[in-house]
Amino acid sequence: APKRAALESAQEKLDEMNAVLEAAQEKLQEVEDELEHLQSTYDTSVAEKQDLEFRIDLSSKRLQAASMLTSSLAAEVVRWDSLLENLEKEMQCLPLNVFLASACIAYFGAFTASYRLKLVEKWKGLLVAKGLDCPKEFSLVSNLATPMQIRDWNIMSLPSDTTSVENA
Repeated sequence: APKRAALESAQEKLDEMNAVLEAAQEKLQEVEDELEHLQSTYDTSVAEKQDLEFRIDLSSKRLQAASMLTSSLAAEVVRWDSLLENLEKEMQCLPLNVFLASACIAYFGAFTASYRLKLVEKWKGLLVAKGLDCPKEFSLVSNLATPMQIRDWNIMSLPSDTTSVENA
């Protein structure tokens, strides 16, 4: 009987210890679950932080590029203003340039270069006498052809003198 009592006492202690062990294991599982949740949250936060750092860096680079573009375009304003001013002057002279170009095409024919210049000067004088503000510099070639076209003509063996280019 003393052995049975000792066995029962040991069995009770074992049951108590198993209950304590089971409670501790449940608590351990809860802590491990919480740790896993916290680790997952941490990993998500780190990934989000890296994404935000990447976006900040990208935005910074874009801002820097935009700043460079803005300053470059600001420098272009001067050139554009000058170009606009020249184009406005050309637009004012366009009707008279077209008139002079038409006259040149109609009347130049086989005249020499020097006589052609005299004709243009005479026509310009008549326009001024009529109160029309004609262009100071008039060139049939510059009004009817681009430098690239003239170069192409020269490459195709057209002589480069003014009369030949005007006749082209």
